[in-house]
Amino acid sequence: MKKWMLLLGMACLWAVNTDAQILPKVKRSATNKTANEVSKKVNKGIDGLFNGKKKKKKKKDQEKAAEQTGPGTQTKSGASTTNTPTTDPTTASEGAGNTPKQGQYQGNKSDFISGERVIFWDTLANEWTGEFPSRWDLVFGTVENGRFNDGNVIAFINNNSKIMPLMRSKAYLPDPFTVEADVYFHGKGNEAYYINLDQAISVRFSNASVKANGSTTYLSDRKGIVGWRKIALSYHRGALKVYLDGERLVNMPRIKKRPPSLSISALSHNSNGGKPAMIRNIKIAEGGVPLYRRLVTDGKVIFNTIQFDYNKASLRPSARASIDRIAAMMKEQANVRLSVEGHTDSDGTNEANQGLSERRAAAVKSALVEQGIAADRLQSKGWGEEKPLETDDSPEAKQQNRRVEFILISQ
Repeated sequence: MKKWMLLLGMACLWAVNTDAQILPKVKRSATNKTANEVSKKVNKGIDGLFNGKKKKKKKKDQEKAAEQTGPGTQTKSGASTTNTPTTDPTTASEGAGNTPKQGQYQGNKSDFISGERVIFWDTLANEWTGEFPSRWDLVFGTVENGRFNDGNVIAFINNNSKIMPLMRSKAYLPDPFTVEADVYFHGKGNEAYYINLDQAISVRFSNASVKANGSTTYLSDRKGIVGWRKIALSYHRGALKVYLDGERLVNMPRIKKRPPSLSISALSHNSNGGKPAMIRNIKIAEGGVPLYRRLVTDGKVIFNTIQFDYNKASLRPSARASIDRIAAMMKEQANVRLSVEGHTDSDGTNEANQGLSERRAAAVKSALVEQGIAADRLQSKGWGEEKPLETDDSPEAKQQNRRVEFILISQ
């Protein structure tokens, strides 16, 4: 019994000693574990704080880059690659606008093309001041020739006056056609000029706007000026476009009727005070659509703006613009082949006119070759006076018969 009591006492003593030794270790382990957990949390918080800023900054940088470069595609690694916009594969044509920037709409408001066969052009040369304009007829009001800054003008003396060109027929407007003129604004009151397309529509030109079919459209800068402004319109198969200083302000797909003729009228703010409405350089011409389109549609294009020195085959400087247009079209349409054909009026002998027309056609061909057009894409031929467009002997008829025609051989 004593032995068991002795053994029990020794066991208790050992347990107490063991507890005394283990307890500090447990406490130290718990303390160390707690410290480690706190340290981990602190470190994790610090890491998250800085890493979060980095991630946010990186995300913002990616978003900013995406805004600058546009939408892209993602690679397998998740990296973004920018899609490069491709160029429009269509070939630029006469009257076409500039290529728009990515994401930006752009139209073409400066697409006016002057007609290539002039049927009426009044430069007011040889007019007498104070007389009625010799190439016009009066509809109503008071109109006279005048001088302004050493140049001839047609002045609308009454506040509301109208004139119409003297033509050989009542229905003289072709399809297509263009009308151009210079008009003067004094910057006072209710000034306006009207191109009246008979039986169809009247177009009103103000200092910085155009009114047609009840709607008014302003220039992009909406600025009125004191001085000359260019007015113009074009008509093709019912479609009407109207321009002020080269900017297209009206684009009507169809007007109610094809106009056979036209007249011009004006409102003068202070005609009695020496500031009447004034107009000059009025031109009516057939054409006004891109040359290639006309070639494909009609098989030919007629120019009487390609002019030569009298009784010679030397081109006048004024012919350059028309030849440049033909050359530009042929460069864009690389398969087009043309026959350049010269025509004369009936003045002189048949033999002389035949030789003159041949030399003039050859001169135009040479001018195109100098512009870089291959000679084998061009033929030249003269017809003399054999194929007149007009059969009378008036100056206007002779002007129409003196011409160069470009006939489509192949495309």
